[in-house]
Amino acid sequence: MLSFVISWALFAVIFYVIASAHGDLDHLGEEDWKPCIQNLKGFTAAFLYSVESQHTIGYGFRYTTEECAEAIIFMCLQAAVGVALQAFMVGVVFAKVQLPKKRAQTLLFSKNAVICSRDGKLCLLFRIGNMRRSLIIQSSVRAQLVHHRKTIEGELLPFHQHEMSIQLDSMSGSAFLAWPVTACHVITPSSPIYDLSKKSLERAKFEMIVILEGKTSFFKLKNEKLQGRHNQSSVVTCRTVPD
Repeated sequence: MLSFVISWALFAVIFYVIASAHGDLDHLGEEDWKPCIQNLKGFTAAFLYSVESQHTIGYGFRYTTEECAEAIIFMCLQAAVGVALQAFMVGVVFAKVQLPKKRAQTLLFSKNAVICSRDGKLCLLFRIGNMRRSLIIQSSVRAQLVHHRKTIEGELLPFHQHEMSIQLDSMSGSAFLAWPVTACHVITPSSPIYDLSKKSLERAKFEMIVILEGKTSFFKLKNEKLQGRHNQSSVVTCRTVPD
């Protein structure tokens, strides 16, 4: 809003200076005098003309004549500035709506990850929780391991990205994120951390990037009785995988 007020005032000053330099303010009411801007009698009138020109209101009472080329040039410039400001404001509002400040705080990842045995397989586990009132459906998780890799030829590849297969609970595809779920990466021979031992894992330098994708859904249950409900804490106590 402040940017619009500044632009209105700036062009109002310009139009007022143009009218004053042309002598329009000294010949008010003279029918034989042709001003640069018709019916501009002071700064207030110049400000109203600036607002009308920038937003194409066009009341028809004040208008630019062909007497002054500079008035026509600044009128065209103000029209372009007005369009640019409106486009900028639309972008700012759209960005605020799409990315609210506290949205990232409603999706929680466990601070620690753990490597343990599950169903006879060695797995890397961490948990994901949704704190919103709206549920997340068709959610899927992707993970990438970023590290320095050296090829057989001795070439060092900095920030090499390695895809890690992730499952949510026992779902092979998308999952229903209505409660905290456990993300599991089975450590197979194709896993980038398969060759790391406990000691080498503590010394290793890498970063694991987790990406959650899904759709939000809204629904409400009324007068429903839930029986046999099992509550389980979403806190995972384990050792942090080093960066």
